[in-house]
Amino acid sequence: MVAAGMSRTGILGMVGGVSIPPVQGTFRAFEAGARAIDPGVVVLESFIGNWDDVGAAKEAAVSQLRRDADVLIHNTHAASFGVFQAVREVVAGGGTAYALGMNRDQNDVAPDVILGSAIIRMPRAFLEVARKWRAGDLGGRPVYATAADGVIDFVVNPALAAAIPPELLRRIGAARDSIRAGTLVVPRVPFVEGEEGVS
Repeated sequence: MVAAGMSRTGILGMVGGVSIPPVQGTFRAFEAGARAIDPGVVVLESFIGNWDDVGAAKEAAVSQLRRDADVLIHNTHAASFGVFQAVREVVAGGGTAYALGMNRDQNDVAPDVILGSAIIRMPRAFLEVARKWRAGDLGGRPVYATAADGVIDFVVNPALAAAIPPELLRRIGAARDSIRAGTLVVPRVPFVEGEEGVS
């Protein structure tokens, strides 16, 4: 949502490591959030084939930026630094572009260009599993850590918070509340055997 709300071109970019179901699910959810703000948004998608190749990620990001994407998200590990560097170079050249952090709070990695970070609170996820196990509620089923239980969240970068319009922040907050209440279902890609659509 923040990507589409901050984009001037209506074109966003996604750089992934390996095209596996959890990454695909993240990207489908990203697209849905963007389209909730701008139904006509164009989303470019690239995979570099691994998690840590900074050069390949930068190359993919540069390619998307040259196609007028102006807000990029990644789903990589160390390769994220290539995405951030590509965005920084656009800004250093007088352009406008932003990035989003992923999987942990990366706001301090490139505070001049990262609007915010999608985070996973792993300690909370493990605590939820331990509580369910102790209560006897696991029953051999997969346990999903979600935004509904606060494990997945979006943290605005304090250094750029003033650049995000208050109305956009309000809409993001309302969406978070709706997800936690169960009234807004985030798209996902099933990837555990036995789930709906997986055989």
